Amino acid sequence: GGGGSRGVAVLNGGTTTTTTSSDGGGVDSDALFQVSIAREVASIRDSAKKGQWQQALASLRSIEEHFDTRNKRANHSQQATMTHPSVHVYTAVMGACQKARRWSHTLSIFERMEDKHVELDTPAYTLVIGALGMRGRRRDAVKMLTRMRRRGVPADNMAYTAAILACDRIYNGEFAITVLRRMQENQLKPDTIVYNACIKAQERSENRWEAALALADEMRANGIKPNIRTYNTIISACRKSNAWEAALGVALRLGDYGVKADLVTINTLISTMGSAAKWQAALALLRSSQQRSMNPDVITYTSMIAAASRSGAWITALDVFREMKDTAIPPSSKAYEEVIEACDAAYQFEQAATLEKELLDSDLIYTYTGPQPGDMADDGILHAAAEQNDMLYDAHEQQQQQPARRSSFNVSHWGKFLGKGTEKEINEDRSDVRGAQQTPNGRPFAFFAVYDGHGGGSTAQWLKENLAVIIDTQWDVDEPKESVRLAFRSADAKILEPRGGILGIGAERGVGGSQCGSSAATAIMYRTKDTGVLNVLTANLGNSVVFLKPKNEQMVALTALHTPYNQTEFERIQALENPNPSIPLIRERGGRLRLGGSLSLTRAFGDAYLKPNYEIPVDEDDVRYPPTVDTRRNDPLREESIDNKIQKVSDFGLRADPDITVTEMKTNDEWLLLATNGLMVTAPGDSGLTPEQVEAIVEQNKAKTPNEVCAALASEARQNGSKDDITIIFVPLGPDSYR
Repeated sequence: GGGGSRGVAVLNGGTTTTTTSSDGGGVDSDALFQVSIAREVASIRDSAKKGQWQQALASLRSIEEHFDTRNKRANHSQQATMTHPSVHVYTAVMGACQKARRWSHTLSIFERMEDKHVELDTPAYTLVIGALGMRGRRRDAVKMLTRMRRRGVPADNMAYTAAILACDRIYNGEFAITVLRRMQENQLKPDTIVYNACIKAQERSENRWEAALALADEMRANGIKPNIRTYNTIISACRKSNAWEAALGVALRLGDYGVKADLVTINTLISTMGSAAKWQAALALLRSSQQRSMNPDVITYTSMIAAASRSGAWITALDVFREMKDTAIPPSSKAYEEVIEACDAAYQFEQAATLEKELLDSDLIYTYTGPQPGDMADDGILHAAAEQNDMLYDAHEQQQQQPARRSSFNVSHWGKFLGKGTEKEINEDRSDVRGAQQTPNGRPFAFFAVYDGHGGGSTAQWLKENLAVIIDTQWDVDEPKESVRLAFRSADAKILEPRGGILGIGAERGVGGSQCGSSAATAIMYRTKDTGVLNVLTANLGNSVVFLKPKNEQMVALTALHTPYNQTEFERIQALENPNPSIPLIRERGGRLRLGGSLSLTRAFGDAYLKPNYEIPVDEDDVRYPPTVDTRRNDPLREESIDNKIQKVSDFGLRADPDITVTEMKTNDEWLLLATNGLMVTAPGDSGLTPEQVEAIVEQNKAKTPNEVCAALASEARQNGSKDDITIIFVPLGPDSYR
């Protein structure tokens, strides 16, 4: 060639560098740098498409190292050079992490971009908003919209949709509408996706069906046609608010709106009628779907069985259950549970026992089988029964002297007992067990929980229906403990929302009222994301317990007792400023220490009368942020991010901040036990069993089934004088016992 020069512009970010080389065969370092960067960028894009987030992260680190090396050399030679990869490179990696639900990694990349002064564009901000929403950080997610405006970055429909979905995930429909209005003020036109996200946030919130319906009216007025998902979500919102007439009215007008009902519509309506004890209407809907060849599925039949069961129509529940089997639709564990409860309630114990044996022989478990009718969830927590072939024990490991790490567990093998005590008119306890067939490492595959209600069973029932789903929605594979802590707080904030009243006047805080609450003990099983080792994460509030029993060792408590007799809890409460000096924060009543002289627990869901009530602050953008916990600096459980200008109205220090442990499970672990405090002595004056008695009774019943073990424990507790409701979940972990 001739004696010219050639220049190569590095176009991946920041600034550019151009150097020359002669014809003498010299190597153009800029060209080599460009080729190297292009190769890594191509690798990132390929990894992102395949969902290989770890490879994408590795490629990003490699690119950053290239730039760091390049920048150091440039500093010595005083050449202009790029300072960082382009925003598009970072956005591709963030997208890969987002697809893999690695929210923490997405936010970590965002922080690196900020440190390197990378100018974020609209897609990058949208990914950050979405990650913040999935972590339950709604306020921070919405503040990103303000940051975009201040930095001159246009927020598009997708950015606002991500912010609205953040409200959806923490059940705040009113706030979602606030975001929608801000979007409209910025001259953006919401589309069907945006409106559906906002309507979904109403559906997730309590008593917001009218707001959801108004949004659909607004869509039509703006020339945007709602689709069947829009109306199904509205019907589900009516169901959750017990507004069955409104749900039926929406369904009857679908033809007028030019929309055709689908099977989700039918399923949601059947569930709605069941909640209102209108089982005849639910049955008519089932027959109508059959006549129209809509092919009712497992959710249709299960919803119908539940409708009949809750209305006391046990014969209809049993008939529909048998019809389900005759049509070659395998009954779900939920269908079994509902028909068994229907037979039990009608004193048809022999029929119930037959069905229970059939269930246990089927390898199914009581489980969440995906989104509930009308619940367009982004993810189901745990989908179906466990696949036993994937859960077998390694016999060789069992023979080792030292217990090995465990990677398998038969999630379908467990038992439970739920018994009413003699002190109350109704059983206020609840339990929940959910399992999954296949989940990736890092995700939950089994969920066990017991809830001990007080002041009624409404809070415990709400937790049974919602807590597992909230935990799964907010689960972070990188920070499972923190995500469960956030899930507990989100659930309590939802429970404490005011309900009833007229136009908000006279509304009472709390599901079941201000004096209704519940303790909770949960055990969540998952395999570590990198090694596949089996872990159990336990989280509890109050005096419900979880115990793990290793072979040849004493059983170990995996939960803490949150009562005034716990010295740490006692000192925490006493350190608080008393909002009502006439009533000591802790005082004795009825021979027992109680919070405010009323509640024998120091941490619980609900119980609004013992928790903070706030005047809501307004930020600089006139956006209201209702907080969930106290702000005093001497309370270790307070939420650091809450603005201190909030005015406290009342607070006795009751919290919904759980104690959380993560335990690596070993092959010598024998069993796991969850129980409400009716089973055991948890404070002075309690009747029930000691830990030593529990161990002895379980060992004596080693040849029996898990259900029989639970029954034996409950029977002995009654003989020891326990008059409280008793709920037990017993999970064998060994390969041969408790069959």
